[in-house]
Amino acid sequence: MINMKKLFLINSLVASCSLVISLFIVEFILLILNYKPLLSKSPKKVSYNQEICKVDSLDQARKENIIYGPLGNQFIKHNEYGYTLKGGFSEFDKVDFNYQPLKKVLVLGDSFTWGASAEKGRGFIDLTSKHFKSNRIAFYNTAIAGYGQNNQLAILKNGLKEINLDLVILGFYTGNDFTDNLTPVDRFFSTNKGWYSRYTASIIGGKLFTNKRSEEEILQLIRLSECYNIDIKKSVKTYLYKSRLGSIIFLAIRKVRFSPNNTNTNSISDRDIHYSITRDYLIKIRDLCNKAGVPLRIVVIPDYSNSTPRTFRPSKNYIKLIALLKELKIDYFDPFSTLNYFDYAGAFDDHWSNSGHKKMSEILIKGLDKLLID
Repeated sequence: MINMKKLFLINSLVASCSLVISLFIVEFILLILNYKPLLSKSPKKVSYNQEICKVDSLDQARKENIIYGPLGNQFIKHNEYGYTLKGGFSEFDKVDFNYQPLKKVLVLGDSFTWGASAEKGRGFIDLTSKHFKSNRIAFYNTAIAGYGQNNQLAILKNGLKEINLDLVILGFYTGNDFTDNLTPVDRFFSTNKGWYSRYTASIIGGKLFTNKRSEEEILQLIRLSECYNIDIKKSVKTYLYKSRLGSIIFLAIRKVRFSPNNTNTNSISDRDIHYSITRDYLIKIRDLCNKAGVPLRIVVIPDYSNSTPRTFRPSKNYIKLIALLKELKIDYFDPFSTLNYFDYAGAFDDHWSNSGHKKMSEILIKGLDKLLID
């Protein structure tokens, strides 16, 4: 008589071995076809902040100088901006360009516009500023990671009061600017190793609800990220990104999820709220510039959520932004037709690489030559 338990174990073993062998065969075939994984190397291991892991409260962490202030180590409180990064400027008259500017350009934006993931001095505003230095055109780059149009509106008000502007440039990243506007300007808390959201936002019945996390909840987020050696979610992503088959599956799912043709009912409701709030902020920014007689130009920064290494396609948010700018009659620079998948840093970093920043700078320089010099 056949031992059913033993037969089950044998069949399970055979099936598992067959699956593993099949995966190796598929990986080999994809290698021959020159498919590349999204992540070729393992992310660098980080050291864990043992001090923050031992405290019982954020208040204790402040008293022991492990973190500083209400917004953590990397931010300082500002009455109008909500928060600003240390080292960023908030008083325009203290910025030294080593020359007397003939024209002044205020730059608003987030990490993309600040120059994230580009080598030092190769962000698109850095390159553009260098080009116009000989014309004595000064670029006040106030972009800070995590900023939305709500933060940028506050900076614009301050800039119009303090300096005589000739142009305002606003970098709009379609990957997260719509959602950034759902929460208040002081949306982040930071340690020396990471940033944490101070708010959660939910849309119920077509209405927006925001909830501010308590300090205990923020401390728990810090502990989960910085005090344990294994992050299951990141481990799974890392494995998928390092395998060719996993990368293809991940890209296929993302492509369906972010495709402009995806008409999920809930996402439509969400997009309506995102659209409405951001639209209101852009109208206020536009009207402030019009009242001051200062031209406004939007730099469209497309996300690549609907793209693959072989194709670069528009996302829902990109299409939504272009429609919004046309509706509001706001002029913009759009690099979409010049970009490809590899102009982004990729894998765990959605920012532009050097090539993406360079392409945007070339478009901006061409457009600004006509606007500021001709």
